[in-house]
Amino acid sequence: MTRSTARPQRQPPTEWQTRPLRRDVVPPPAPPARRSRSLAWEATLALLALAIVVAGVATLLFLEMWLADRIVPGVYVWDVDLGGLTREEAAERLVAMQQTLDPGASHRESIARAVYQLVRDRV
Repeated sequence: MTRSTARPQRQPPTEWQTRPLRRDVVPPPAPPARRSRSLAWEATLALLALAIVVAGVATLLFLEMWLADRIVPGVYVWDVDLGGLTREEAAERLVAMQQTLDPGASHRESIARAVYQLVRDRV
């Protein structure tokens, strides 16, 4: 086994290896990136978020105006629902309830105190 010391012959250069560089030719511009679709999604999401915020603020303003002179919904005094009523309406409802009670009822004084406080706190 003798080793051959002869080098393999080189192949002649191809055309692309010998062609001179042309620096005066400008490469064609790259196609534009498809940014319009993502921009449309971003705009849609931004408008949706803005609509949610505007709806929330409008709801809060509506509730604030509606409840400005009313008792908050869910308020009960001795099983009498006072939610959504004005102070005068609540006082009338409690007085009407007081008049229907038995004179010997134990909670009559509590209702009278509640009516008194409602009328006294009237602004």
